[in-house]
Amino acid sequence: RLRCSIDGSSAAAGLYKSQDSRAGVTCWLYVETSTLGRIYGPATFNPLAARSTVRRELQDRDEQDWGGILNAVSTVIIEGIDDRTELIDVTKHVASSDLPWLLEPYLREGAPTLIYGDGGEGKSTWAIAALLSLVTDTKVLPGVTVHKTGAVLYLDWEDEADSFTRSVSAVAAGAGITVPAGKFLYLRMAGPLEHQVDMVEKYITDHGVIAVVTDSLVAAAGGDVNESEAARMYFGAMRQFGVASIGITHMSKDKKNNDKPFGSVYYWNYARAVSYTHLTLPTTPYV
Repeated sequence: RLRCSIDGSSAAAGLYKSQDSRAGVTCWLYVETSTLGRIYGPATFNPLAARSTVRRELQDRDEQDWGGILNAVSTVIIEGIDDRTELIDVTKHVASSDLPWLLEPYLREGAPTLIYGDGGEGKSTWAIAALLSLVTDTKVLPGVTVHKTGAVLYLDWEDEADSFTRSVSAVAAGAGITVPAGKFLYLRMAGPLEHQVDMVEKYITDHGVIAVVTDSLVAAAGGDVNESEAARMYFGAMRQFGVASIGITHMSKDKKNNDKPFGSVYYWNYARAVSYTHLTLPTTPYV
């Protein structure tokens, strides 16, 4: 995922799902200017002939040096692909520090976290509290340290907007905070996540989202969650999003693995962190 601002121009370009194939370097492209607005669609950045076609289409809509702009954008995407395929000699590679915390001790920047538990144990409420902490720089979850604030996105296969909004308002009221406009985003989902990755990625980029919740992994899966392929597709989507993520799921019903998340063991293995949620009632009754 890349967004390129062009020096000396009112144009900006966004690039999604870049890949290298026999047809050349391809990606999804959008271009926007103050007069042009935005265009979405597949654009081939190499070979040159396809890039020329895109240039002509843009030139018909706005007078700019689209040839130079697309050449610059092409260089960025090609170099990005080259970086991903670089062969590394581990004896010469200097390892960077661990991923920085976003919400310590639960979320690291760009890393997937999994939370699981039985139904009605507060998993969604926990996730809402975590996101509210990031949105407001407030310790809505006890014991956390907020290292970075920003917009968040909740992808929901389980609930509806009205009910979810009431839950957010209730948690915010209990914490004595106000949710800032444009920072806590919600998307009612239907169908497999793998078919909607580009759409979600666009929202993440456009709104500067730093964390995303998937509720729930079973509903978001395009296949049997007991198979490794479902886990691979989910974590592949999270890797493409490039932000911290919380995946919500239930407990396994398998007697041998009833302390693990429901589905393939790879959900457990691929996650950077896994948390178990359990509702504990107060020992003394409320008055």
